[in-house]
Amino acid sequence: MVSKKNMPWLSPVLIDTKGRNFFYQLYVVLFNVRNWRVEKDWYVQLPNGTVVVIPEGFIFDGASTPKLFWALMAPTGSLLLPGLVHDFGYRYSYLWAVCKQTGVPYKYGQCRGQKFFDEIFRDVSLSVSGLKFVSVFSYLTLRLFGFLAWRSNRKLGAQEISPAAHAGGLGQRVDFECN
Repeated sequence: MVSKKNMPWLSPVLIDTKGRNFFYQLYVVLFNVRNWRVEKDWYVQLPNGTVVVIPEGFIFDGASTPKLFWALMAPTGSLLLPGLVHDFGYRYSYLWAVCKQTGVPYKYGQCRGQKFFDEIFRDVSLSVSGLKFVSVFSYLTLRLFGFLAWRSNRKLGAQEISPAAHAGGLGQRVDFECN
């Protein structure tokens, strides 16, 4: 579970507007959100007990919420951490987890589909913030409109990134369960 001691190390990604034309700058002000980069592998336990790791170097935008709804669903507020887990799942169609018995990372939820990752978003949101209305409203919004991002990510075919533990043997031994 997420706690004050278990927050991800994130850094903001530069929004490149300097020297750009007025219309591009206006577009950025109206529609863009800040992207964040994970600076260190982040291990977090999902509400179902599975521990997943979001690899260093992953870039995400928090919750992809239209600015009209930011007062209720701020992308860097209570939805930032569920958005981090969800965005990785949407991008790759799996989450990294580490098997307790072998210490070997595996692809959790691989090919389970959009609904699986939307439900993870809802469950993580509820466990992190306890804001039931925001969590359920965000989940329903994902169910209605998330297919746009889901399909876009399937077409992009992002280059896979792995936890540091996977790249060179298990650098951080953690007590996880295989699913």
